[in-house]
Amino acid sequence: TNAIVMNTGLPPGRPPSKGFMQWRQFAEKATDIPVSGGIALDVGPTAMTLWDAMAYDAPFPDARFKAGVHQFPLLVAITPEMDGAALTRPAAKWWRESFT
Repeated sequence: TNAIVMNTGLPPGRPPSKGFMQWRQFAEKATDIPVSGGIALDVGPTAMTLWDAMAYDAPFPDARFKAGVHQFPLLVAITPEMDGAALTRPAAKWWRESFT
């Protein structure tokens, strides 16, 4: 069995990083999120071309198409009682201890 895990994490209900909380607060308050801008912050502005940015933005022509972009960071379990946190802890343990 093969698995590829990229740019992801398992939120076990613990406080996240300062950067994640800034992203979460921005997503909660912003009226329109520039998708390519968020990617550029992650990979670095010199790692992304104008064509790359246009490709990331293409599925989201305006704010009406960005409901998921706004909601995703709000769904990440950052406290133990949030939905999914209890399920994530054993999965994180498995990845940490059993996956090689």
